[in-house]
Amino acid sequence: MTTSNLGRAEVEFDSSPEANQIQINNLLPSGKDVRDIQQVQLTLNGTVVLQASF
Repeated sequence: MTTSNLGRAEVEFDSSPEANQIQINNLLPSGKDVRDIQQVQLTLNGTVVLQASF
């Protein structure tokens, strides 16, 4: 996740990460992959501040 001083944010996930990146498949339930993601939430201190469904 990257943010700017203008309040912009960008998040990128990769199922084939490079060095020092998190393997997103390890965060998903067994038997699921990125094609099964239906909703993403960003929380701040436990409060949802951004939510996207697709």
